[in-house]
Amino acid sequence: MIKVHIDFSIFTKEAAFGMISGSLTLPVAPQIGDAIAFRISKKVEAYLGQLPFGGYLRVTRRLIGADADLGILLTLEDVTAATSDDAQRLVSALEESYGLFGDVWENQ
Repeated sequence: MIKVHIDFSIFTKEAAFGMISGSLTLPVAPQIGDAIAFRISKKVEAYLGQLPFGGYLRVTRRLIGADADLGILLTLEDVTAATSDDAQRLVSALEESYGLFGDVWENQ
């Protein structure tokens, strides 16, 4: 198992909404072009409804730190949600299911 740090941006059709970042423990270190599958728990699915993405996000950038503490940093493809409410539900689901951090920008 390997720990990677991820980040990706979330948009709505009208504006930038925020970003997700944090660490995941994966069985292998993904390469550029690989997809990470996010399985949202049944508890979260009950209030999430339809995800604004299919649960898979591709790795678009991979940075390996020269310092072992930095580890592997992955940038994932952006997500565009239909509405701000959909975007917020996605942020909440990823925080609850994966312990990731959602940074929602104030101009919403």
